[in-house]
Parts: sequence; structure tokens; C-alpha cells
Amino acid sequence: MREHSRTGELLAALFGVIGVGLLIGAALLHRADQQLASSGITAMGTVVDFRVERARRRNVGGRLNDPGSYDYYREPIIRFTTRDGTTVQFAALAGSSPEDLESGDQLEVVYLPQRPENAEVKGSGRLSFGAVALTIMGSAFLLPGAVMLLIAQRRWRREALAARYRRKGQTR
Repeated sequence: MREHSRTGELLAALFGVIGVGLLIGAALLHRADQQLASSGITAMGTVVDFRVERARRRNVGGRLNDPGSYDYYREPIIRFTTRDGTTVQFAALAGSSPEDLESGDQLEVVYLPQRPENAEVKGSGRLSFGAVALTIMGSAFLLPGAVMLLIAQRRWRREALAARYRRKGQTR
């Protein structure tokens, strides 16, 4: 029985560590998003190409469809010029299925002067979405881990109390 509770305690700790790690990642992504929003410089970018990616298609139940069945999505490659005249090109990850975009289309981008290669399409919300997703996943790990640790703590207290009563009974 004691070995079983050790496994539960380790599992609770693992869930907690994973949850905390995901929440730290969410905080860092949120901070990067805020930095981009507050200190970012805007520029006009031009769609110069598309990177085509392939993903396995899933049916409504979440299972994979026919093994040869794929969805294709396009990530626009955007080129812009920074204030200091440097030409930068990046793949916009947000809105990865932009069927309405074509080569030559103009988009507003935002970038940090020290890292223009990490530019984003203005208003795309990619970083915000990532922070929200990591927060949800982190909470999904942290909350069960915390509940399991609380249950383990109650068990530890009961075991300690029972051991104290046993010792008292032996000394009489």
C-alpha cells in the first residue's frame, strides 16, 4: 500500500511540475506579446510566396481518416523593410490557411528593432493564442496535481496521527 501511495505522490508532483512549466511558458509568451505590442514598430510587408505544409486529416470523431488523406495549408512568406533599411523575410504562422491572400498582397507587420526576424502580422494574435493555450494546458496539469497532493497531505496527517496514537498505546 505504501508503494502505491508513493507512485501517486510522484505522479502528483510530476503533474504539478508540468503544470508550472506550462504556466511559466504562458507567462513568457504573454510578456513577449506585450513587448511586441508596446515597443513594436510597424511596417508594410508584402506576401512574396507561400510555404505549403501538409497535415493528416482527422474526421469528426478525432480519428485519422484514410492514411493517404491530408489537408494542406499555406503559410504566407512576408518580406518587409525595417526603418534602418534591412530587408527581412518571415513565414507568418498565424492564420495558416489564408486562402484569400495572394502574392503581392500588402499586410501590416510589427517587429522589435533588436529582433526583426521575429516579426508578426499585426493583429494576428498568434502569441496571445499561444499564451492562452499554454495557460489552459498548464491549469489542466496543475489543478489535478494540486488536488492529488492535498489528498496525499491528508493521508500523511492521518498516518502521522495514527502512528502517534500507536506509540502512546505502547508506552502505557
